[in-house]
Amino acid sequence: MKTINISKKIFAAALAVGMLFSSCDDRFEKLNQNPNQVVEVTPDLILPYIQNGMSAHRFESWRGNVLYAMHYSCLMSSPWLTGSEFLAANDAWTQGMWDRAYQRLGGNLQAMVDFIEEQPDGPDKNAQLAIADVMRVLIYHRLTDFFGDVPYSEAGLGMEGIFQPKYDSQEDIYKDMLSRLETAAQNLRMGENTYGVQDIFYQGEEEGWIRLANSLRLRLAMRISDVEPQLAASHISAVINEPLITTNEWICKMPHEDDGSQWSSGSNGTSAPISAFDAHFMAKALVDNMQDDPRLDLYGRKLGSGEIVGYPSGTVPSDVVLPSFTPDNFSLLNSSAGAVFDLGNDWIHVSAAEVNLLLAEAAFRGIGMTQSDAQAESYYQEGITQGLSYWGLSSNPAFEANVAFDAADGLNQIITQKWIALFPDGFEAFAELRRTDLPRFAADQVYGELPKRHKYPLIEQSLNSENYSEAVSRQGQDIESTSLWWDVN
Repeated sequence: MKTINISKKIFAAALAVGMLFSSCDDRFEKLNQNPNQVVEVTPDLILPYIQNGMSAHRFESWRGNVLYAMHYSCLMSSPWLTGSEFLAANDAWTQGMWDRAYQRLGGNLQAMVDFIEEQPDGPDKNAQLAIADVMRVLIYHRLTDFFGDVPYSEAGLGMEGIFQPKYDSQEDIYKDMLSRLETAAQNLRMGENTYGVQDIFYQGEEEGWIRLANSLRLRLAMRISDVEPQLAASHISAVINEPLITTNEWICKMPHEDDGSQWSSGSNGTSAPISAFDAHFMAKALVDNMQDDPRLDLYGRKLGSGEIVGYPSGTVPSDVVLPSFTPDNFSLLNSSAGAVFDLGNDWIHVSAAEVNLLLAEAAFRGIGMTQSDAQAESYYQEGITQGLSYWGLSSNPAFEANVAFDAADGLNQIITQKWIALFPDGFEAFAELRRTDLPRFAADQVYGELPKRHKYPLIEQSLNSENYSEAVSRQGQDIESTSLWWDVN
């Protein structure tokens, strides 16, 4: 895979997309003409803007991933939410994430699709639309997994006069996304990715997008395997022999650069607040499940004693006596050079570790393939290997003994290793935690009930009240304990 310097391309894309919302008065047309100016915002300029904006962008990642999803998934603890670790909802944070998804990402994606639709029919047009569909899934499956029913089929259609989009049911959203991914992979085989280096994820390589579409299809099919087992099995059986992201060469990632500023659009926006504030700590559940794991030193900082110590998730009861919640007693997340929260680290959308562990679960449960403990163990070990090698690490005897596959506890082992490998993607870890109710947490690791979803931003009750009310009546109360459609455990 080729690598590219992204800063100038992101800046150019952001500038070009910004032009969607500006124009010059006709009276000054001649004065304002610039022969070097971009006069039309085309998909090759919009694509990198969306890719950057959805990949640990500082604004969204701080409000969505760091302050909520990483807490909900028991990957980190923080005094930001002390007193009500899971339910300290701040509507401004929620609205920030919601607005960015719909205005900056979904809106520009729709503009990109509208432009492509006007082009002559042909395989290359179909390939461009296929890439847009994969991007759509990346944006909206995160939203629906976090909130539940959300605007989807009518999202981004403000230019068509739809300012109060309906909320689609999560069931309908998932079935549409799976269908889009299936078609996208087919169309990418017949067309050409014409974006070239403007495609930051895969630099114009069709095979990368085919693997991404298939891997997302596997992820989403597994997500619905308890509520729609037959549909899930049909999709899984269709992709297990297709190209997937099973090696680190093909991971879907957004490169970032450490230019010394947490506010830079080129920096990793999940790492930015971690490096800026000494207030984000390793969760006890994560530390306890990573004993002898070579990745642990990259995840958290050691104390003066040389230990990495995590803080419990949730609201610690008053009768539980713990040391003061400070960096002297508990391990901060590691933002040093080369560690997970380095400002220059890539953001991973789909990893080889995750895909191998999804295949391990499919083999272990016999979903879409013949049940086989041996095959499950093979995928399981490969998932661990890929997770370590991504960070340039190798195994050790103590770690190998800890993670040796035991079919009697196979599913818990598979999901636990996936949960660890997903770090620091709180959104995906939170979804898997709800779907499987795994890993199993000890009483002193997590206090209180984990949320089942996140509440909608309050402004939806006034700006889109009718559709909001319909969604709530269908899905259940707009509270954190309402389960989503696919969460039937």
